[in-house]
Amino acid sequence: MGCGALGRVSLIITTYNRPHLLARAVESAQRAGRSVEVIVVDDASIDETTDVCRVLRGIKYVRDDRNHGVAGARNLGLLESAGEYIAFLDDDDIRLPGSLDHQLALLEAEPAAGMIYGRVFFGDEECRQKGGFYPETCPQGDIFWELLRSNCRQKKYEQLFTPPAVLPVITEFYEMAISKGQSEAYG
Repeated sequence: MGCGALGRVSLIITTYNRPHLLARAVESAQRAGRSVEVIVVDDASIDETTDVCRVLRGIKYVRDDRNHGVAGARNLGLLESAGEYIAFLDDDDIRLPGSLDHQLALLEAEPAAGMIYGRVFFGDEECRQKGGFYPETCPQGDIFWELLRSNCRQKKYEQLFTPPAVLPVITEFYEMAISKGQSEAYG
C-alpha cells in the first residue's frame, strides 16, 4: 500500500473533468508499490473533481486554477513531488499491483540506467486484456534519442532531435528562456 508523502516514488496522476476515473487510478497507484507518494493534479476542472479528491485517502491533491494541459499539469506535479523517483499515470489508466516495486528493483540493479519503462496492454472497462501491447517491442540500452524521436509527433521537429551536436544549442536556448522569465512558454 502507498505511504503518502514518504514515498520513494512520486506517482503523478493528472486529471481534467474526469472525476469518475480517479478512484480506480489512485487505488491502482497505491497498489503498484510499497513506497509511493500519489499526487493528483487537477488541471482546473470545472466539475466535482475537487469533491472526489477530498474523500480519496493517501493522496496529495494539487489544484491549478488555470488549465495548462497535461504537460503543464505534470510539471506542477513534479514541483510538488518529494520522491526519489518519478512515475506518471493517466487518469484513465491503471498500474498493475507491484509494478512500481518491480521496475524500481530493475532500475536499481543497473546503476548506469537513467530510466525504465515498459509496455502497456489494452483492456476493457473491467481491466480484462483485449487487443495487444504498446509498444510492440521495447528497445533496450542507450535509447534516449530513439525514444525522443518516436515521441515526436510533428515531422518538422524530427531534425531537432539528432544526437549529440544539437543538445548544447537546445540547452543554451532553454537556459536563455529561463533567465528571461519565459519558462512558461516552453514548459
